[in-house]
Amino acid sequence: MNLELTDEQTEALIRELGQIVRNDRYFLSPRVRVLRDILGKLRPEPARPTAAPAAELRAAEQGEISETAVEPAPSIHAPG
Repeated sequence: MNLELTDEQTEALIRELGQIVRNDRYFLSPRVRVLRDILGKLRPEPARPTAAPAAELRAAEQGEISETAVEPAPSIHAPG
C-alpha cells in the first residue's frame, strides 16, 4: 500500500505519531513499536557515522598510533 500524502498531511501525521510515541506509558509495547516503525518510514533518521575499522581500534588500544596522529594536550600554567 502506498499513500500519496501532501507535505501538510505528512507533517501532521509525523507530529501526531511522534506525540503518541513520546507520551505512551508503555513505550516498548508492540503497538508503540509499530507506530515508531511507521514514523521511521515517514521521517528517516539521519545516517550515523560509521565506526572505525577494528584494526585501527586495536592499534589505538595498544598504543600503536604514532605521536603525530595525536595532538598533545594543552598545558595549563598557573600565573605566578
